[in-house]
Amino acid sequence: RPRAASAASAAIGRLEVSELRIKIDYKPKRVDYARALRGESVGQLVNLCAWEGVELHLPRQLVRDAAGWAEAAEAVAEGWWPHVTAQLPNNISAVQPLAPLAHIGEGARQMVLGPLRQYQREKRVLRGLRQGTAAFVRALALETLSLSAQAAMHSAQLLEHADAVLAGQAPGQGNGPRPGGAGGGRRGPG
Repeated sequence: RPRAASAASAAIGRLEVSELRIKIDYKPKRVDYARALRGESVGQLVNLCAWEGVELHLPRQLVRDAAGWAEAAEAVAEGWWPHVTAQLPNNISAVQPLAPLAHIGEGARQMVLGPLRQYQREKRVLRGLRQGTAAFVRALALETLSLSAQAAMHSAQLLEHADAVLAGQAPGQGNGPRPGGAGGGRRGPG
């Protein structure tokens, strides 16, 4: 149990964090592309793309003799970091810019391996070729539609960002009044 050393910090003799299973569905709303691309903010790098369906298993962590909550949290994060990095390749299809490639690659794999499996089972190639080709075409069509929808969404976000910049607002401040009038629209006769 934690022992209070002072009002500002606590000495922690033993801290146990149970294993966690986490599923992450994250879609950024506002992205500061300039800061992200300059590498000024790791948080903005994470915001560059949506993360959907990332599943992580974080094992139990035991921390002993930590000088405070910050040190204990850092020790738990350091213990989990190798597990997170080891699991990221398994979740590559959850990163939205790479998801279409992963799904189309799976369809292509079915197109190549389907006939081989069919030949091994029934000594027939044509049925496996049809099924594999159908899976590939289905994956290609679905990813094309998905990419089109995402392109439309990102175009709308960029246009909102450009509108805010041109209106003299910082991005993300909302659609308040614009300079030059109450609503920012055209003035009537007058």
